[in-house]
Amino acid sequence: MTGEAVQLLAALVILATNLLWLGLSGSKLLSRYLPAESLQPLTLVWGSALLGSVAIYLGAAQRPSLPGGWGWTGDGTGVVIGVGVVLASLGWISILIDARTLRLPDSITALMGLEVLLFVLLPPASGPVSSAWFWAILLGAAAWTIPLLLGFRFGQVGRGDIKIAPVLGAALATCSFRVAILGLLAAFTVAALRALFLMARPGSRTRIPFGPYMVGSAIGCWALAAVGPMVLV
Repeated sequence: MTGEAVQLLAALVILATNLLWLGLSGSKLLSRYLPAESLQPLTLVWGSALLGSVAIYLGAAQRPSLPGGWGWTGDGTGVVIGVGVVLASLGWISILIDARTLRLPDSITALMGLEVLLFVLLPPASGPVSSAWFWAILLGAAAWTIPLLLGFRFGQVGRGDIKIAPVLGAALATCSFRVAILGLLAAFTVAALRALFLMARPGSRTRIPFGPYMVGSAIGCWALAAVGPMVLV
């Protein structure tokens, strides 16, 4: 079995694992974070199944020269698909919960982190990779985390944002370090525009959850990278 086939198989296994985990722990998540909502655990499972399948479809349509560490070299179709499955199948639940409660579930963040780590380690296990692969991912994680630590120091973001930041930075850096940076800039830009809009409306709350912008930007930039437009950035 080729390295890419192993990575693709891992992506499917990860999706199935996430669906099983949501089926078993969905009630606990909903009762803890969204007790007043009319959502059912099965809704979480179907939502993740749909978005995970979309990620696989988009990843399969990508250019064949991914991932790239610093740029776009090598052949990592399975890695990019796997990372997309992680972001899409679990990220949307983090967005949903944080938008309503200003909290990011540690259980989802931890699961995303473990799965992203798996796809970071798979390429070396299935074939030789350049050291730039690891440097790009480490620096992608750092590039997301350091600004969030500063924001936490000044009371602008929460602990959950700091915890998920390295996961998202590392995930996008498997595509390219440039994609990781663009994802971070997109998150800050959209969140800032939203904050300015709220400040211009009398009586609107000025504190907004940053997690949805982080995760949403990560998913969006991954999708753009997967289908090709970002290859020339």
